[in-house]
Amino acid sequence: MTKGGYPAATMPTLLVLLDIDGTLIRSTGHDDAALAAAWAELHGHQLDTDWSRYRTSTDRGIAREILGRKLGRAPTEDEIDAIERAVLRRYDADLKLEQVPGAARLVATLRALPGVGVALASGSFAATAQEKLRAARLHVAQVPAAFSDDHDERAGIIDAASARAAAEHGIDEFEIRVYVGDGVWDAAAARALGIGFVGVGSGERAEALRAAGAQRVIEDYADLGHALDSIFTAGILGLVP
Repeated sequence: MTKGGYPAATMPTLLVLLDIDGTLIRSTGHDDAALAAAWAELHGHQLDTDWSRYRTSTDRGIAREILGRKLGRAPTEDEIDAIERAVLRRYDADLKLEQVPGAARLVATLRALPGVGVALASGSFAATAQEKLRAARLHVAQVPAAFSDDHDERAGIIDAASARAAAEHGIDEFEIRVYVGDGVWDAAAARALGIGFVGVGSGERAEALRAAGAQRVIEDYADLGHALDSIFTAGILGLVP
């Protein structure tokens, strides 16, 4: 037996980390609008929702950056929390969001595979992420997760989610990690960590993800076999310097 009680053949060695917005659920449009409305309400200015223009690509990191410029000092956590509460008010109880095709099946399959761990690593505020998952009826409460509440930087969020997944499996760390996301900032975080990356998108977004270094790009998870093959391949390729 190995640490955590796993036989050697089934001890988790691969961790699949999943972004949420645009990766598991189609929430980007509503999310951007909610963030913009929250900033307009509290600070009276239009928010640039091209997240690639910010130092970080996370809700809390962006709030810290913008407030720092506006206030001329480091914002307090209470000031950042006020942004989160204003965003959360834009998520009505009757909001409905769509899942990316095959998302629920992908998560369930990964959770059931021997030797594989799965975790969520999202740049959203934790509370708004939970509202979006609820609105999409994507039931992942048991999946280890980390959000911008854990770290301003996406790479730090990925590491926090990785640590929680390792703890769930009773191991120190996973040998291979692969991140699945829809943004060039996701690719940048994976590259900074030296892990594999699968981009999710089509058309110009797919081309941008490839240019950003994605080892594989898929449109969705409707073809589960293709999605899994892409994830596993990217994990291995991520080990190549």
